Amino acid sequence: MYGTLPALNEMFETAFDIFNPKKCGRPIFPYAFKKATIKNEETQKEEEVLILEIAVVGCSKDDVKVKVSGNMITVTATTPQDPVSYVTYYDYIKRPNFTFSWSFPCIYDVANAAATVKDGLCTIAVKKKADSGEKEIVVGE
Repeated sequence: MYGTLPALNEMFETAFDIFNPKKCGRPIFPYAFKKATIKNEETQKEEEVLILEIAVVGCSKDDVKVKVSGNMITVTATTPQDPVSYVTYYDYIKRPNFTFSWSFPCIYDVANAAATVKDGLCTIAVKKKADSGEKEIVVGE
């Protein structure tokens, strides 16, 4: 029994390392959100854009489907299977077969989002809705 407490403590502390991307070496689901301000070429005004980037390693634009429903964007990526003749010795590349959904705040115009797939990265840009300004609403009976 002597000396087992440190070993048990280490075992308990490392039991959940598979959920920690910094310790297990690769993220479980690599994605990023970015906020940017771009200049609209037509109106010459600056617009706020929310950019969602999702890693889709090994997928072409035909393998990635982006759907919009209300304020929710759903991304589905499917990777083609390797031929049966392939023998895999190491599998460190995370090939996607997933469905990812994200609900955007109502201030963003999700219906007019733009999506691209290039170099293993799916980029979705969602512009902020135009501000309708302040107006008074007449209260009826």
